[in-house]
Amino acid sequence: MDHSQVVELASRDPQFAPRVEALQQVLQARGVTPDILDQIEHTLEYVLENPEKYSQVRADAIARGFIDEEDAPEQFDPQFITAILIALYAIDEMSQEQGFCSGGQVKYAEGGLSAMAEGVTGRSDDIDARLSDGEYVIDAETVALLGDGSTDAGARKLDQMRAEIRRHKGGALAQGEISPDALSPLEYIKEIA
Repeated sequence: MDHSQVVELASRDPQFAPRVEALQQVLQARGVTPDILDQIEHTLEYVLENPEKYSQVRADAIARGFIDEEDAPEQFDPQFITAILIALYAIDEMSQEQGFCSGGQVKYAEGGLSAMAEGVTGRSDDIDARLSDGEYVIDAETVALLGDGSTDAGARKLDQMRAEIRRHKGGALAQGEISPDALSPLEYIKEIA
């Protein structure tokens, strides 16, 4: 069963939508970006497969300020983890369908091309960007070059590269580690070309 089927089943519960909206508000208040959302999903999937790691992952999430102690039970509770994970899948699904997360005041940019950019040239610097430490912006000209002149095609390639890196490195990241077999960015681009 894929994520969208799980979300569809869960959405039959009348309490599901309010829970998802409440989680969105918590994520927004904590400044969770789509990248961090992906990391949280991978981490919870890892914990479901490795329940003995729950205490370690919980303590790390508290130390990093992702959650407060009262946000997660002290002992592993697969129903709790599964409920949170399904709500995250719903949020992720909405962001992919709409380009933004919706509900309440939540509006996360998904990367790639923004609807705010209509009528803006690749060199105008008219779009304000708020970045977290370690995030990086690639100029529109370079994105277009990746797409053989199309910024849409270039953005899709960059999104595919990002997904490929997460697929390749996600398991170790969920454990709080960086795997030693990282490829160079060019190798990830070659894999999607």
